[in-house]
Amino acid sequence: MNRILSIELFSDLNYEGMVINITCDKETIASVNYEKGVDNMEIEITPMSQEFKFLMDDFLLALEKAKKLAFKCAKEDEDFRKKGIDF
Repeated sequence: MNRILSIELFSDLNYEGMVINITCDKETIASVNYEKGVDNMEIEITPMSQEFKFLMDDFLLALEKAKKLAFKCAKEDEDFRKKGIDF
């Protein structure tokens, strides 16, 4: 049950900002986006090709890290827009 969860910053053309993927054994299990603003972040749970079992606290920690990274990305996006840089 000691699966390794990680987070990855991902550019998805379906979203204006960055997407943060939560992965287990290199397979995406959830994606966090801030398309509707940081106060309305969404999480998309991805159907998995296999069953994963991990500690709930590990998953909650990964979610919290993904949320913090989304806040940071949203702030950087805002800073770029203020400087007139559009991407």
